[in-house]
Amino acid sequence: MRFVRNKGEVLKRGDKPNADRRWAKNRDLRGRAARFYLGIFGYVALIGWLAAVSATRAEVAAPLKLEGTIPLSGFTGDFDHFAVDEKGGRVFLAGEDHKTVEVFDLKTGRRLKSIAGFGTPHSIIYLPETDRILVADGDKGMLQILRGSDYAVVDHIDGLAGADSMRLDAPSQILYVVTGGKDVPLDYSFLVAIDLKTNKKVSELRIESNHVEAFALEASSSRLFVNITDKHEVAVVDRKAMKEIARWPIGTQADNSPMAYDEPHHRLLIVCRKP
Repeated sequence: MRFVRNKGEVLKRGDKPNADRRWAKNRDLRGRAARFYLGIFGYVALIGWLAAVSATRAEVAAPLKLEGTIPLSGFTGDFDHFAVDEKGGRVFLAGEDHKTVEVFDLKTGRRLKSIAGFGTPHSIIYLPETDRILVADGDKGMLQILRGSDYAVVDHIDGLAGADSMRLDAPSQILYVVTGGKDVPLDYSFLVAIDLKTNKKVSELRIESNHVEAFALEASSSRLFVNITDKHEVAVVDRKAMKEIARWPIGTQADNSPMAYDEPHHRLLIVCRKP
């Protein structure tokens, strides 16, 4: 039997023990080399992954960019909600204190129309299937329904004193509206369900709060989340049964007002402001 050292030296049979030691040493060196290169490859892979994560975070955390401004001469007070007509290229904006709904060109920003005749317009929803504009009018206590082609009022639903935030459950065509509260003034509020197929109220839930703000729907269930601002809580409502099923504290005394629900990631996003 012949044994060979690293440099090709032929060993005799009697040298086998030394050859075994050298073979073991060589095997150890090969193992160290393998571990070294694997470590290098792993380090490089880790650096690449961290770079990719950093780039993603940088992209996500990029600041908002101001695209432009639209001067509105003659306006006083503030605005409230808005809605978008993507196909028609329009934006509808509630001039809350101006008592109008303003219509703008979505691409150019040009002001197209100022729709008068409102008390205090708040939430707006545009229905592209029927070309209807739904406006919650808190001062007049009604839901006003306008035709999108000429902005004429074609219907209205009364009995909604203090109507403010709205959300539509599109599959069922049930519109949910927050009413009541301190602006009416009342010490309590309501969550009202309206069937848009008949334009009739079908149910309501009394909420012991004089300041209820924005809310959001969960499409995959019957849950509805609503800001109970004066209590600094979120109420969870079963909108089919119209029953409150939970209350969640928000952990701050700031006023919880705007709300959005990121359903794919199960995140409820709430903006708190003070005052």
